[in-house]
Amino acid sequence: MIYTSSPTQALTGAFLVQEEFEMPVATLWKQHRSVLGIQEEDYTEYFRNTDRAVAIAIGRTVTLPPISLDELRRVRPGFTPPQSYMYCPEPFTALVPNGTLRKLLRAA
Repeated sequence: MIYTSSPTQALTGAFLVQEEFEMPVATLWKQHRSVLGIQEEDYTEYFRNTDRAVAIAIGRTVTLPPISLDELRRVRPGFTPPQSYMYCPEPFTALVPNGTLRKLLRAA
């Protein structure tokens, strides 16, 4: 699921992971730079203290009606949105309109 930060502060979409990559930082840049969505200078800075990079290729996507941070905290008190990623807790999937995630999975 995709959480959009301020000012929206809501779950706004979901996607399937098409592929996962783990490889040397330089190799990831050489093989995938055209789709990384980042400038080389920023990429190099982000990975400056490591020699391995991990990335995911995003497959099919769906847009969700926004599920607010307040609503997320109602079903999971104390929830703090992650800085990068986290596995989606089961209570959050119950907030998604009926059939939306099944539609995403069926299309895969």
